[in-house]
Amino acid sequence: QVVQIPGGGAFGAKNDITLQILLAMGALATGRPVKMVLDRGESLRTHVKKHAMSMRYKTGATRDGTLVAMQAELLIDTGAYGSWGIEVTEQATVFSTGPYEIPNVRVDSTAVYTNNVPCGAMRGFGINQVTFAMEAQMDALAEKLGLDPFAIRRINAMRPGSTTSTGQVLGPSVGLLQTLDQVEKDLASLPPVEGNGRKIGIGLASCFKNVGLGLGAEDVGRAIAELLPDGKILIRAAGCEIGQGFMTIAAQMAAQTLNLPYDLVEIHHGDTGGPLDSGPTCASRTTFIAGNAVVKASRRLGDLLTDYVAEEHEVPYDRLSFAGGVFSDTKTGEQYTTLADLARQAEESGQRYVGHGEYVVPKTYTTAAALAGEKPEDYINYITFGFGTQAARVAVDEKTGAVEVLDVVACHDVGKAINPQNIKLQIEGSVMMGLGYALSEEFKMENGWNVTDTLGKCGVPRARQAPNVVSSVVEVTDPNGPFGAKGLGEIASLPTAPAIINAIHDATGARIYDLPATKSRVVEALKKE
Repeated sequence: QVVQIPGGGAFGAKNDITLQILLAMGALATGRPVKMVLDRGESLRTHVKKHAMSMRYKTGATRDGTLVAMQAELLIDTGAYGSWGIEVTEQATVFSTGPYEIPNVRVDSTAVYTNNVPCGAMRGFGINQVTFAMEAQMDALAEKLGLDPFAIRRINAMRPGSTTSTGQVLGPSVGLLQTLDQVEKDLASLPPVEGNGRKIGIGLASCFKNVGLGLGAEDVGRAIAELLPDGKILIRAAGCEIGQGFMTIAAQMAAQTLNLPYDLVEIHHGDTGGPLDSGPTCASRTTFIAGNAVVKASRRLGDLLTDYVAEEHEVPYDRLSFAGGVFSDTKTGEQYTTLADLARQAEESGQRYVGHGEYVVPKTYTTAAALAGEKPEDYINYITFGFGTQAARVAVDEKTGAVEVLDVVACHDVGKAINPQNIKLQIEGSVMMGLGYALSEEFKMENGWNVTDTLGKCGVPRARQAPNVVSSVVEVTDPNGPFGAKGLGEIASLPTAPAIINAIHDATGARIYDLPATKSRVVEALKKE
């Protein structure tokens, strides 16, 4: 049995095995607790990295900006071992068009083994790279056609009923246009800035991202809701808390479902000692998948309690009201009993009230199912998608190549905001990760050995580089999500880098094709203009 305590962020790396098997073998052999510690160089060499990709795009549009064709070649370095290379390759292929409807698409994607550190799951799972490429294309097209960057995206934006390049027809929860509108509004509200010798530029980028494993993988969430002796509700859910706030939103969902105060709900999570396997904490799936299971378990517990009270007090089920831990008559207002009384009676009689919840995602298909001939009638690649738009304002020193990100305006379609404060923090953290991806973070290899062997050499951005972040959400509820919610764990990190790179081009006219846009690369790009 393994009981997980709330840990730090994973961002995909914990989907892979590192020391776990060695620790288990050591504990088994010695019969004692075993601890292993990697120094920073060992950690950087051992843990999987984001896949390096070389991408070649060709995009066609009519004079009014309507996209008609796209051709792309993706060459993906998966390192010395496969890890999640095949899955990342397929996902990069699915999302290579960006959140746009394009009638004619050809994408050739190849993952190759190299003598480099293995690459695997990393926040975005292959979508960050293709979002950078496609959003650069959209800006180049807009410039060529004399269109506003917002306008060309609105013309081609996915809408409810749009079809993705791999054949999935989108449902009603598609809020891309709304995110574009909100970002344009918030961008216009920013106060003007002076360059003081630097060039000021604004860049835009949009994106979409799957919620749930999809592509044929089984995706299940399970939870249990139980009445405790003290009158509180215990939610057991296998979804792991790794800093993303799952315990908070699980308690919120249970409290909302049972019409109880938040402080009457307790959470127990991440325990393999029961039949609650809910799959990995990845794919922006925990709110949607585990959340649905929590709602089902809570609803079932509520039904069990209401059935008991109705029978005990000989009152029709539909006349019972349950709110704030009190059962009462909807017509007369008479109070029958409380949750605390039921808990006390249950403990005295040995009775247990337990609600089980399981949510199974409808069958999904790999892209091969659409390419093999006639699509299955229930063909989908993913249960749902999130959508987002970000704009960045930068100041560029053309002499040194230094880029300062002044502002990032972000808006994301989350379906339903279960915890707005958590969402705000997710977006701010994602922006910093995207900033590092755009400007400074780089993992260098030489002859199969990592030259980048300290955190300082990784180029992680510092707190002083944090821009002003203006964040907002749109709520286009998903009919399959808990209270209409989707997911935000990864998508907010996708458009930041391309927005920054497009802003550099807007400021200087120089186009950056390789990330990160270090000072030397910016200076080199400026020389080519």
